[in-house]
Amino acid sequence: MRTLSPERLKEFKDIFEKEHNHKFKNDEEALDAANNLLGFFEILYDVAKQDYFRKEKLKDHPKGFPIDDDGTYTCFICCTSITTANGWYDKYGLKCLDCQRATDEGVLPPIVFDDRNSWFSMWKLESEFKLHSATIRKMVRKGELKARIVLSDGGKPHYYVFLINENIEFLKKLNTNIKK
Repeated sequence: MRTLSPERLKEFKDIFEKEHNHKFKNDEEALDAANNLLGFFEILYDVAKQDYFRKEKLKDHPKGFPIDDDGTYTCFICCTSITTANGWYDKYGLKCLDCQRATDEGVLPPIVFDDRNSWFSMWKLESEFKLHSATIRKMVRKGELKARIVLSDGGKPHYYVFLINENIEFLKKLNTNIKK
């Protein structure tokens, strides 16, 4: 465990008490809070450093590259756990190989990475509009809803992306206040 000098601990306590109007019970409580804050910033620094090195690597590999460290991450689109076996990194960030293939094939447009509020997932439609997934798939088959379907390696639906700007009429029928 790291230790702070008495001067740094006093400085931390003074700042914290002034900014948050909170008095620590004792120095041990203040030291614990300071160490938690230091630990948090170490995590932020490690993530920023990793992101920096990935962006630097993109200069040599502009189309992206497989994830090459031992971490476990989450696909930005479908939230699948990804590792070195099934993960990809490019200018849009971390993705599973199914979402990467959909990106390469133009199924997923750049806006889904730039603006998370420009689309709905299946679970979001279920949650926000109280629609069952079977009903949503039926609406897609009937053309009432337009879905960008990410296919798995085997050609089966892996994930559905519903762009707001492609489903305005549907959203109007639900009396939503979505404007795009």
